[in-house]
Amino acid sequence: MDIITGGQGFIGSHLWELLPNALVVDNLSHSYHPLPKPFLRYRLGSFSYLPKEIETIYHLAADISVKESMENPQKVLSNNLQSTLEVAEWARKKDAKIVFASSAAVYASKEGALSEGDPLQPQSIYGLSKKQDEEILYYYHKLYGIDVIILRYANVYGPRQDPQTGPVIPTFITRMLKGQEIFFYGDGSQARDFIYVKDVARITKQASSLKGYQVFNVGTGKPTTIKELFSLLASMLGYQKEPVIKEERPGDIKTSFFDIQRLFYKDFVPLEEGLRRTIAYYKTNP
Repeated sequence: MDIITGGQGFIGSHLWELLPNALVVDNLSHSYHPLPKPFLRYRLGSFSYLPKEIETIYHLAADISVKESMENPQKVLSNNLQSTLEVAEWARKKDAKIVFASSAAVYASKEGALSEGDPLQPQSIYGLSKKQDEEILYYYHKLYGIDVIILRYANVYGPRQDPQTGPVIPTFITRMLKGQEIFFYGDGSQARDFIYVKDVARITKQASSLKGYQVFNVGTGKPTTIKELFSLLASMLGYQKEPVIKEERPGDIKTSFFDIQRLFYKDFVPLEEGLRRTIAYYKTNP
């Protein structure tokens, strides 16, 4: 049996659709529109049920907001590290593989594409928590022989993403649909690597076929600036207002896009098509 932690969350719910027989554990803390399917309600330190056999644990559960991590660092560090330790123990006891959802936030800003060998220099507490999670899992692989596949996600977007957690695409779309102002934190030249959630779910599922300890950047390799994203969405939605410029936020990275030469998946949904699908979702799920 496979387990998905955070299987009712944004990315996890799309993975669950690809793995309908997986056991999902979730506390619904980051579930915008949960799937109407049975799952195990989970609280840190309280999950005692384990199937007799576990093949792969997809560990996606985490506190994910950079803003929250800067405002409440103890909570985010404690929750993310403790949940990863629990998953590592499940894997050790059941000789299971771990596919771990890490983040581009483990890196510092860089003018060019980020490769898996670049130094890990997180600029936020959230990024720090993911870096430390990776270190925990590396030592569980080294000391106990557990297979661990680390997937460093770029900026994932698509249906069922909660705008309240701060991601730029659902925030822009929902505010534009309501005719509200759009804020740039900085001058809009920040660049990101946007990847559609269905692609990320497929990559995460396919990673379960790998062995050993491996790390992959999961993005499209194509940078898009916030200005470019704004213009594209404004054109698609007929939005007429100019963005309001605010100060940059602490913990935000200036430029982040991936070198994906090592990635085993290349058939990406183009950005404009992914945005069309995402807009359609938020029009019916405001």
